[in-house]
Amino acid sequence: PAKSGYKSDTLKRYDTEYWAWRVAHDLGRHDIDARIGTFPLEWDSNAAKVDADSALAAGKSWEQYLGVVRAGATPSEYLRMRHHTDEARRVLSLKMANHLLLDKRRVVDDETYERGYRIRAAGVCREDFEERPKVGIRRKTPVRVSHAPIWLSGHGFDVETRSHYVELSYVRAQDGVSVMESELVERGAAMSARRLVEYAGVGLPVSSSSSSRLVEYLGALEATMAPHLPTARFTDRNGWHRPDGDRQYVLAAENIAPSDRPPRHPVRQYPRSHSEEKAILDGICRRGTERAWIELAAEAREASDLARFLLAAGFAAPLLYPVGARSFGVHIYGDSGGGKTAVAKLVSSIFGDPSRLIGSLFTTLVGVERRAALFCDLPIVLDELQMNADPKMRRTLAYLIAQEAGKTRGAKEGGLQHTPRWRVVSFTTGEE
Repeated sequence: PAKSGYKSDTLKRYDTEYWAWRVAHDLGRHDIDARIGTFPLEWDSNAAKVDADSALAAGKSWEQYLGVVRAGATPSEYLRMRHHTDEARRVLSLKMANHLLLDKRRVVDDETYERGYRIRAAGVCREDFEERPKVGIRRKTPVRVSHAPIWLSGHGFDVETRSHYVELSYVRAQDGVSVMESELVERGAAMSARRLVEYAGVGLPVSSSSSSRLVEYLGALEATMAPHLPTARFTDRNGWHRPDGDRQYVLAAENIAPSDRPPRHPVRQYPRSHSEEKAILDGICRRGTERAWIELAAEAREASDLARFLLAAGFAAPLLYPVGARSFGVHIYGDSGGGKTAVAKLVSSIFGDPSRLIGSLFTTLVGVERRAALFCDLPIVLDELQMNADPKMRRTLAYLIAQEAGKTRGAKEGGLQHTPRWRVVSFTTGEE
Protein backbone atom coordinates (compact mmCIF):
# COMPACT_ATOMS: atom_id res chain seq x y z
CA PRO A 1 0.00 0.00 0.00
CA ALA A 2 2.87 2.42 0.58
CA LYS A 3 4.09 2.09 -3.02
CA SER A 4 3.04 4.58 -5.69
CA GLY A 5 0.52 3.15 -8.11
CA TYR A 6 -1.03 0.84 -5.51
CA LYS A 7 -4.61 -0.04 -6.46
CA SER A 8 -7.12 0.04 -3.64
CA ASP A 9 -9.64 -1.85 -5.79
CA THR A 10 -8.61 -5.50 -5.41
CA LEU A 11 -10.06 -6.57 -8.76
CA LYS A 12 -7.89 -4.05 -10.62
CA ARG A 13 -4.65 -5.57 -9.33
CA TYR A 14 -2.37 -8.14 -11.01
CA ASP A 15 -2.71 -6.69 -14.53
CA THR A 16 0.95 -7.44 -15.31
CA GLU A 17 0.50 -11.10 -14.38
CA TYR A 18 -2.75 -11.33 -16.35
CA TRP A 19 -1.33 -9.84 -19.54
CA ALA A 20 1.75 -12.05 -19.31
CA TRP A 21 -0.59 -15.06 -19.11
CA ARG A 22 -2.84 -13.77 -21.90
CA VAL A 23 0.02 -13.14 -24.33
CA ALA A 24 1.43 -16.62 -23.65
CA HIS A 25 -2.02 -18.21 -23.95
CA ASP A 26 -2.89 -16.47 -27.23
CA LEU A 27 0.52 -17.30 -28.71
CA GLY A 28 -0.17 -20.92 -27.82
CA ARG A 29 -3.26 -20.82 -30.01
CA HIS A 30 -0.84 -20.24 -32.91
CA ASP A 31 1.33 -23.25 -31.92
CA ILE A 32 3.99 -21.07 -30.30
CA ASP A 33 5.39 -22.50 -27.07
CA ALA A 34 5.29 -19.46 -24.77
CA ARG A 35 6.26 -19.49 -21.09
CA ILE A 36 5.73 -17.04 -18.23
CA GLY A 37 8.75 -16.31 -16.08
CA THR A 38 8.58 -14.56 -12.70
CA PHE A 39 11.43 -12.55 -11.23
CA PRO A 40 12.13 -13.56 -7.59
CA LEU A 41 11.02 -10.90 -5.12
CA GLU A 42 14.40 -11.36 -3.40
CA TRP A 43 15.96 -9.52 -6.34
CA ASP A 44 14.58 -6.28 -4.91
CA SER A 45 16.33 -5.11 -1.73
CA ASN A 46 13.03 -3.61 -0.54
CA ALA A 47 11.07 -6.80 -1.35
CA ALA A 48 8.41 -4.64 -3.00
CA LYS A 49 8.61 -4.92 -6.81
CA VAL A 50 10.93 -6.44 -9.40
CA ASP A 51 11.07 -5.66 -13.10
CA ALA A 52 13.65 -6.18 -15.82
CA ASP A 53 15.20 -2.72 -15.50
CA SER A 54 15.64 -2.85 -11.73
CA ALA A 55 17.09 -6.36 -11.97
CA LEU A 56 19.65 -5.16 -14.51
CA ALA A 57 20.45 -2.17 -12.33
CA ALA A 58 21.01 -4.52 -9.40
CA GLY A 59 23.67 -6.35 -11.41
CA LYS A 60 21.83 -9.60 -12.15
CA SER A 61 23.67 -11.76 -14.66
CA TRP A 62 22.50 -13.26 -17.93
CA GLU A 63 22.71 -16.69 -16.32
CA GLN A 64 20.32 -15.57 -13.60
CA TYR A 65 17.91 -14.31 -16.25
CA LEU A 66 18.12 -17.68 -17.99
CA GLY A 67 17.20 -19.33 -14.70
CA VAL A 68 13.95 -17.36 -14.66
CA VAL A 69 13.26 -18.41 -18.26
CA ARG A 70 13.95 -22.09 -17.56
CA ALA A 71 11.58 -22.03 -14.56
CA GLY A 72 8.84 -20.41 -16.64
CA ALA A 73 5.33 -21.85 -16.53
CA THR A 74 3.04 -22.72 -19.42
CA PRO A 75 -0.28 -20.83 -19.46
CA SER A 76 -2.13 -23.84 -18.02
CA GLU A 77 0.46 -24.18 -15.23
CA TYR A 78 0.61 -20.50 -14.32
CA LEU A 79 -2.06 -20.37 -11.58
CA ARG A 80 -0.51 -23.42 -9.95
CA MET A 81 2.80 -21.62 -9.36
CA ARG A 82 3.45 -21.43 -5.62
CA HIS A 83 4.42 -17.77 -5.57
CA HIS A 84 0.78 -16.72 -6.10
CA THR A 85 -1.06 -15.59 -2.99
CA ASP A 86 -4.69 -16.60 -2.51
CA GLU A 87 -5.75 -13.07 -3.44
CA ALA A 88 -3.68 -13.15 -6.64
CA ARG A 89 -5.09 -16.55 -7.62
CA ARG A 90 -8.67 -15.35 -7.12
CA VAL A 91 -8.26 -12.11 -9.06
CA LEU A 92 -6.31 -13.77 -11.86
CA SER A 93 -8.88 -16.55 -12.19
CA LEU A 94 -11.57 -13.86 -12.71
CA LYS A 95 -9.59 -12.11 -15.44
CA MET A 96 -8.64 -15.41 -17.10
CA ALA A 97 -12.23 -16.69 -17.00
CA ASN A 98 -13.50 -13.54 -18.72
CA HIS A 99 -11.06 -14.17 -21.55
CA LEU A 100 -11.63 -17.93 -21.84
CA LEU A 101 -15.45 -17.72 -21.70
CA LEU A 102 -15.62 -15.35 -24.66
CA ASP A 103 -16.88 -17.39 -27.62
CA LYS A 104 -16.73 -14.63 -30.22
CA ARG A 105 -16.10 -10.89 -30.53
CA ARG A 106 -16.88 -8.58 -33.44
CA VAL A 107 -16.05 -4.90 -33.81
CA VAL A 108 -18.25 -2.98 -36.25
CA ASP A 109 -18.10 0.81 -36.60
CA ASP A 110 -16.22 1.10 -33.30
CA GLU A 111 -18.94 -0.93 -31.54
CA THR A 112 -17.96 -4.19 -29.81
CA TYR A 113 -20.29 -7.19 -29.93
CA GLU A 114 -19.58 -10.22 -27.76
CA ARG A 115 -20.92 -13.75 -27.42
CA GLY A 116 -20.43 -15.71 -24.20
CA TYR A 117 -20.55 -15.28 -20.45
CA ARG A 118 -19.23 -11.91 -19.29
CA ILE A 119 -18.27 -11.13 -15.69
CA ARG A 120 -18.64 -7.43 -15.01
CA ALA A 121 -18.98 -5.16 -12.00
CA ALA A 122 -22.77 -5.28 -12.37
CA GLY A 123 -22.83 -9.08 -12.33
CA VAL A 124 -22.69 -12.02 -14.73
CA CYS A 125 -24.64 -12.07 -18.00
CA ARG A 126 -24.81 -14.30 -21.03
CA GLU A 127 -24.36 -11.94 -23.98
CA ASP A 128 -24.99 -12.62 -27.66
CA PHE A 129 -25.49 -10.95 -31.02
CA GLU A 130 -26.81 -11.87 -34.45
CA GLU A 131 -25.91 -10.88 -37.98
CA ARG A 132 -28.37 -10.86 -40.86
CA PRO A 133 -27.90 -9.92 -44.48
CA LYS A 134 -29.22 -6.42 -45.26
CA VAL A 135 -30.15 -5.94 -41.59
CA GLY A 136 -26.65 -6.00 -40.22
CA ILE A 137 -25.53 -6.82 -36.70
CA ARG A 138 -27.49 -6.31 -33.48
CA ARG A 139 -27.19 -7.29 -29.84
CA LYS A 140 -29.57 -9.77 -28.28
CA THR A 141 -31.05 -9.13 -24.85
CA PRO A 142 -28.49 -10.31 -22.27
CA VAL A 143 -29.50 -13.19 -19.97
CA ARG A 144 -28.86 -12.23 -16.35
CA VAL A 145 -27.06 -14.91 -14.30
CA SER A 146 -26.31 -12.94 -11.13
CA HIS A 147 -26.44 -9.35 -9.91
CA ALA A 148 -22.87 -9.43 -8.59
CA PRO A 149 -19.61 -10.90 -9.94
CA ILE A 150 -19.16 -14.57 -9.05
CA TRP A 151 -16.64 -17.00 -10.48
CA LEU A 152 -14.75 -20.27 -9.89
CA SER A 153 -11.37 -19.55 -8.29
CA GLY A 154 -10.26 -22.97 -7.06
CA HIS A 155 -11.14 -26.59 -6.49
CA GLY A 156 -9.96 -29.48 -4.35
CA PHE A 157 -10.88 -32.60 -2.42
CA ASP A 158 -10.86 -33.97 1.11
CA VAL A 159 -7.82 -36.22 1.55
CA GLU A 160 -9.81 -38.66 3.72
CA THR A 161 -13.36 -38.72 2.34
CA ARG A 162 -12.38 -37.81 -1.26
CA SER A 163 -15.36 -35.44 -1.39
CA HIS A 164 -14.82 -32.74 -4.00
CA TYR A 165 -15.21 -29.00 -3.47
CA VAL A 166 -15.10 -25.82 -5.52
CA GLU A 167 -14.10 -22.38 -4.32
CA LEU A 168 -16.51 -19.68 -5.45
CA SER A 169 -15.30 -16.09 -5.23
CA TYR A 170 -17.74 -13.20 -5.40
CA VAL A 171 -18.08 -9.49 -4.73
CA ARG A 172 -20.49 -7.99 -2.24
CA ALA A 173 -21.09 -4.50 -0.91
CA GLN A 174 -19.97 -3.68 2.62
CA ASP A 175 -20.45 -0.13 3.92
CA GLY A 176 -20.70 1.07 0.34
CA VAL A 177 -17.42 -0.57 -0.67
CA SER A 178 -17.05 -3.64 -2.89
CA VAL A 179 -15.38 -6.49 -1.03
CA MET A 180 -14.11 -9.76 -2.53
CA GLU A 181 -15.13 -12.87 -0.60
CA SER A 182 -14.81 -16.59 -1.21
CA GLU A 183 -16.72 -19.66 -0.08
CA LEU A 184 -15.77 -23.33 -0.28
CA VAL A 185 -18.80 -25.23 -1.59
CA GLU A 186 -19.30 -28.97 -1.97
CA ARG A 187 -19.22 -29.64 -5.70
CA GLY A 188 -22.51 -31.51 -5.59
CA ALA A 189 -24.16 -28.40 -4.11
CA ALA A 190 -22.55 -26.08 -6.65
CA MET A 191 -24.07 -28.16 -9.44
CA SER A 192 -27.57 -28.30 -7.90
CA ALA A 193 -29.95 -25.32 -8.18
CA ARG A 194 -31.86 -26.46 -5.09
CA ARG A 195 -28.78 -26.85 -2.90
CA LEU A 196 -26.80 -23.87 -4.18
CA VAL A 197 -29.47 -21.39 -3.10
CA GLU A 198 -28.81 -22.39 0.52
CA TYR A 199 -25.51 -20.48 0.29
CA ALA A 200 -27.35 -17.19 -0.10
CA GLY A 201 -27.22 -17.03 3.69
CA VAL A 202 -23.42 -16.66 3.71
CA GLY A 203 -23.45 -13.96 1.03
CA LEU A 204 -23.34 -15.81 -2.29
CA PRO A 205 -25.19 -13.76 -4.98
CA VAL A 206 -27.80 -16.42 -5.71
CA SER A 207 -31.58 -16.58 -5.37
CA SER A 208 -34.28 -19.15 -6.06
CA SER A 209 -35.07 -17.42 -9.36
CA SER A 210 -31.47 -17.30 -10.59
CA SER A 211 -29.98 -20.53 -9.19
CA SER A 212 -30.65 -22.69 -12.26
CA ARG A 213 -28.93 -20.18 -14.59
CA LEU A 214 -26.05 -19.85 -12.13
CA VAL A 215 -25.55 -23.63 -12.03
CA GLU A 216 -25.46 -23.76 -15.84
CA TYR A 217 -22.87 -20.96 -15.85
CA LEU A 218 -20.74 -22.67 -13.17
CA GLY A 219 -20.77 -25.89 -15.20
CA ALA A 220 -19.43 -24.07 -18.25
CA LEU A 221 -16.93 -22.19 -16.10
CA GLU A 222 -15.63 -25.39 -14.49
CA ALA A 223 -15.09 -27.03 -17.88
CA THR A 224 -13.14 -23.97 -19.01
CA MET A 225 -11.11 -23.19 -15.90
CA ALA A 226 -10.41 -26.63 -14.37
CA PRO A 227 -7.22 -27.22 -16.42
CA HIS A 228 -5.76 -23.96 -15.10
CA LEU A 229 -6.69 -24.09 -11.40
CA PRO A 230 -4.55 -25.69 -8.68
CA THR A 231 -6.15 -28.68 -6.96
CA ALA A 232 -6.12 -28.12 -3.20
CA ARG A 233 -5.94 -30.91 -0.62
CA PHE A 234 -8.27 -30.28 2.33
CA THR A 235 -8.76 -31.77 5.77
CA ASP A 236 -11.16 -31.13 8.62
CA ARG A 237 -8.63 -31.93 11.35
CA ASN A 238 -5.21 -30.96 12.60
CA GLY A 239 -2.30 -33.35 12.91
CA TRP A 240 -0.29 -35.73 10.74
CA HIS A 241 -1.24 -36.48 7.12
CA ARG A 242 0.39 -38.50 4.32
CA PRO A 243 -1.83 -37.92 1.26
CA ASP A 244 0.86 -38.60 -1.36
CA GLY A 245 3.48 -40.26 0.80
CA ASP A 246 4.78 -36.88 2.01
CA ARG A 247 4.49 -36.70 5.79
CA GLN A 248 3.23 -33.30 6.90
CA TYR A 249 1.71 -31.81 10.02
CA VAL A 250 -1.31 -29.51 9.73
CA LEU A 251 -1.66 -26.96 12.53
CA ALA A 252 -4.59 -24.61 11.87
CA ALA A 253 -3.49 -22.48 8.90
CA GLU A 254 0.08 -23.83 8.91
CA ASN A 255 1.56 -26.81 7.12
CA ILE A 256 4.73 -28.10 8.78
CA ALA A 257 7.12 -30.35 6.85
CA PRO A 258 10.89 -30.89 6.53
CA SER A 259 12.45 -27.81 4.93
CA ASP A 260 14.57 -29.96 2.62
CA ARG A 261 11.56 -32.04 1.48
CA PRO A 262 8.52 -29.75 1.15
CA PRO A 263 5.33 -31.66 0.26
CA ARG A 264 4.35 -31.72 -3.38
CA HIS A 265 0.74 -31.12 -2.39
CA PRO A 266 0.38 -29.35 0.98
CA VAL A 267 -2.74 -30.25 2.96
CA ARG A 268 -4.68 -27.34 4.42
CA GLN A 269 -7.61 -26.92 6.78
CA TYR A 270 -11.00 -26.17 5.32
CA PRO A 271 -11.55 -22.40 5.40
CA ARG A 272 -14.28 -21.99 7.99
CA SER A 273 -16.20 -18.73 8.18
CA HIS A 274 -19.11 -19.02 10.58
CA SER A 275 -18.60 -21.80 13.11
CA GLU A 276 -17.29 -22.74 16.52
CA GLU A 277 -14.56 -24.67 14.71
CA LYS A 278 -13.27 -21.39 13.25
CA ALA A 279 -13.06 -19.91 16.75
CA ILE A 280 -11.01 -22.93 17.87
CA LEU A 281 -8.68 -22.78 14.86
CA ASP A 282 -8.21 -19.04 15.35
CA GLY A 283 -7.19 -19.91 18.92
CA ILE A 284 -4.24 -21.94 17.63
CA CYS A 285 -1.99 -18.91 17.40
CA ARG A 286 1.11 -17.16 18.74
CA ARG A 287 1.02 -14.47 21.42
CA GLY A 288 3.83 -12.94 23.45
CA THR A 289 7.37 -14.28 23.21
CA GLU A 290 8.83 -17.78 23.33
CA ARG A 291 11.26 -16.74 26.06
CA ALA A 292 8.49 -15.44 28.35
CA TRP A 293 6.50 -18.66 27.91
CA ILE A 294 9.53 -20.86 28.65
CA GLU A 295 10.32 -18.88 31.79
CA LEU A 296 6.72 -19.24 33.01
CA ALA A 297 6.63 -22.97 32.23
CA ALA A 298 10.00 -23.51 33.96
CA GLU A 299 8.73 -21.74 37.05
CA ALA A 300 5.61 -23.92 37.11
CA ARG A 301 7.67 -27.09 36.65
CA GLU A 302 9.96 -26.21 39.53
CA ALA A 303 7.01 -25.43 41.82
CA SER A 304 4.86 -28.48 41.01
CA ASP A 305 5.50 -32.10 40.03
CA LEU A 306 1.96 -32.15 38.62
CA ALA A 307 2.72 -29.24 36.29
CA ARG A 308 5.94 -30.98 35.18
CA PHE A 309 4.01 -34.17 34.36
CA LEU A 310 1.15 -32.38 32.58
CA LEU A 311 3.44 -30.26 30.42
CA ALA A 312 5.32 -33.38 29.33
CA ALA A 313 2.02 -35.07 28.48
CA GLY A 314 0.92 -32.02 26.48
CA PHE A 315 4.10 -32.03 24.41
CA ALA A 316 3.68 -35.78 23.85
CA ALA A 317 0.49 -35.34 21.77
CA PRO A 318 2.19 -34.63 18.39
CA LEU A 319 4.60 -37.55 19.02
CA LEU A 320 1.93 -40.26 19.27
CA TYR A 321 1.88 -40.93 15.53
CA PRO A 322 5.67 -40.93 14.87
CA VAL A 323 6.36 -43.34 17.74
CA GLY A 324 3.28 -45.51 17.16
CA ALA A 325 1.71 -44.82 20.57
CA ARG A 326 -1.99 -44.84 21.41
CA SER A 327 -4.11 -42.01 22.78
CA PHE A 328 -4.29 -41.65 26.55
CA GLY A 329 -6.00 -39.41 29.03
CA VAL A 330 -5.11 -37.59 32.24
CA HIS A 331 -7.79 -36.63 34.77
CA ILE A 332 -6.94 -33.82 37.21
CA TYR A 333 -9.19 -33.76 40.27
CA GLY A 334 -9.30 -31.92 43.56
CA ASP A 335 -11.20 -29.35 45.54
CA SER A 336 -12.38 -26.14 43.90
CA GLY A 337 -9.70 -23.44 43.91
CA GLY A 338 -6.83 -25.91 43.90
CA GLY A 339 -5.40 -24.74 40.57
CA LYS A 340 -6.70 -27.53 38.30
CA THR A 341 -7.95 -25.19 35.60
CA ALA A 342 -4.85 -22.98 35.86
CA VAL A 343 -2.48 -25.83 35.12
CA ALA A 344 -4.81 -27.06 32.35
CA LYS A 345 -4.58 -23.60 30.79
CA LEU A 346 -0.79 -23.82 30.93
CA VAL A 347 -0.88 -27.09 28.97
CA SER A 348 -3.30 -25.61 26.42
CA SER A 349 -1.08 -22.56 26.00
CA ILE A 350 1.59 -24.76 24.36
CA PHE A 351 -0.38 -24.45 21.12
CA GLY A 352 -2.46 -21.32 21.52
CA ASP A 353 -4.97 -19.25 23.45
CA PRO A 354 -6.41 -21.31 26.34
CA SER A 355 -9.60 -19.25 26.44
CA ARG A 356 -10.46 -20.52 22.94
CA LEU A 357 -8.95 -24.00 23.08
CA ILE A 358 -10.28 -25.31 26.40
CA GLY A 359 -13.70 -26.90 26.05
CA SER A 360 -16.40 -27.61 28.57
CA LEU A 361 -17.63 -31.07 29.50
CA PHE A 362 -21.14 -29.65 29.47
CA THR A 363 -21.58 -31.31 26.09
CA THR A 364 -22.62 -34.56 24.38
CA LEU A 365 -20.62 -37.54 23.20
CA VAL A 366 -21.09 -36.37 19.60
CA GLY A 367 -19.63 -33.02 20.61
CA VAL A 368 -16.64 -34.74 22.20
CA GLU A 369 -16.13 -36.84 19.05
CA ARG A 370 -16.05 -33.82 16.78
CA ARG A 371 -13.79 -31.88 19.10
CA ALA A 372 -11.37 -34.81 19.44
CA ALA A 373 -11.19 -35.18 15.65
CA LEU A 374 -10.40 -31.48 15.26
CA PHE A 375 -7.69 -31.73 17.97
CA CYS A 376 -6.04 -34.78 16.40
CA ASP A 377 -2.34 -34.99 17.39
CA LEU A 378 -2.85 -32.18 19.90
CA PRO A 379 -3.71 -32.05 23.60
CA ILE A 380 -7.46 -31.67 24.16
CA VAL A 381 -8.55 -30.05 27.42
CA LEU A 382 -12.11 -30.55 28.74
CA ASP A 383 -12.87 -28.64 31.91
CA GLU A 384 -15.19 -29.34 34.87
CA LEU A 385 -16.42 -32.94 34.59
CA GLN A 386 -19.00 -32.34 37.32
CA MET A 387 -20.91 -29.97 35.00
CA ASN A 388 -22.12 -33.00 33.02
CA ALA A 389 -24.69 -34.87 35.08
CA ASP A 390 -25.07 -37.68 32.54
CA PRO A 391 -23.56 -40.82 34.15
CA LYS A 392 -23.30 -42.45 30.71
CA MET A 393 -21.06 -39.61 29.57
CA ARG A 394 -18.71 -40.07 32.53
CA ARG A 395 -18.42 -43.84 31.99
CA THR A 396 -17.99 -43.61 28.25
CA LEU A 397 -15.58 -40.68 27.94
CA ALA A 398 -12.40 -42.62 28.74
CA TYR A 399 -13.34 -45.46 26.38
CA LEU A 400 -14.25 -43.01 23.64
CA ILE A 401 -10.86 -41.28 23.75
CA ALA A 402 -8.97 -44.57 23.90
CA GLN A 403 -10.72 -46.20 20.93
CA GLU A 404 -9.64 -43.27 18.69
CA ALA A 405 -12.79 -43.39 16.56
CA GLY A 406 -16.34 -42.13 16.80
CA LYS A 407 -19.58 -44.02 16.55
CA THR A 408 -20.48 -45.54 13.17
CA ARG A 409 -23.58 -43.80 11.83
CA GLY A 410 -25.73 -44.26 8.76
CA ALA A 411 -26.02 -41.58 6.10
CA LYS A 412 -29.46 -40.28 5.12
CA GLU A 413 -28.74 -40.97 1.44
CA GLY A 414 -27.66 -44.54 2.26
CA GLY A 415 -24.37 -46.10 3.26
CA LEU A 416 -22.30 -44.83 6.18
CA GLN A 417 -21.23 -41.38 7.29
CA HIS A 418 -17.55 -40.58 7.54
CA THR A 419 -16.42 -41.76 10.98
CA PRO A 420 -14.30 -39.19 12.86
CA ARG A 421 -10.90 -40.48 14.02
CA TRP A 422 -8.19 -39.02 16.22
CA ARG A 423 -5.00 -39.44 18.24
CA VAL A 424 -4.98 -37.20 21.29
CA VAL A 425 -3.77 -36.74 24.82
CA SER A 426 -6.90 -35.72 26.71
CA PHE A 427 -6.94 -33.65 29.89
CA THR A 428 -10.09 -33.51 32.01
CA THR A 429 -10.63 -31.69 35.29
CA GLY A 430 -13.17 -32.20 38.05
CA GLU A 431 -13.73 -32.24 41.77
CA GLU A 432 -13.82 -36.03 42.00
